[in-house]
Amino acid sequence: GYHTLMAARVVGPAGQVVAVEADPVTAEILRDEIGINEFTNTEVLQAAASNSDGVVVFARRANNLQSSIAAFAPDGARFEVQAIRLESLLATRRRPQVMKMDIEGAEVLALPGAMGLFQGQQRPILLLSVHGDRAAAFCREFLRDRGYEFQEQEGFEQMWVARPGSTP
Repeated sequence: GYHTLMAARVVGPAGQVVAVEADPVTAEILRDEIGINEFTNTEVLQAAASNSDGVVVFARRANNLQSSIAAFAPDGARFEVQAIRLESLLATRRRPQVMKMDIEGAEVLALPGAMGLFQGQQRPILLLSVHGDRAAAFCREFLRDRGYEFQEQEGFEQMWVARPGSTP
C-alpha cells in the first residue's frame, strides 16, 4: 500500500494509479488508506495478476497479511481470487509508464499475461521485487528478450529497475 500511496502523490490529480491487490483483506486496507488520503486518482482492483483470466487459489500466512498464489506458498489459509491478465486489465485504461511488481514469485505468470505491454516504443519502466531464483531467472530472460536493461538496487536482494532499451 505504501508504494501505491506514494505513486498517487507523485502522479498528481492528472495521473492514474491502478493497484492490483489479490488479497481481499489487504485490498480493503488499501482502499481505506486511499480514502483517508483523499486520492481520487487511484483505483484498487482486487484480483491476482496472472497469465490467464479466471480464478486462482491463494494462501495467506497466519502470522501476517502476506499472501501469494498457493502454488508459490507452502502454507497458509486458502481462498479463491479472481485472476486477470494485465493486458485484459489495461485494455480499458491508459497504457502505464511505470509498473511496480512485488508478487511473491508469480511474476512468472503475470509478465506473460502482459505480453503486449512489452512490445513497441512505449514500453513501461518496471520496478521489480523478485522472489526466488526461478522467478529471477525467468524475469531476466523474459525482459531481456524484449529489450529491457536491468539496474539492481544496491542493498536490496533481487530488486531491480528494468528499463526499455533497444527495441527487440
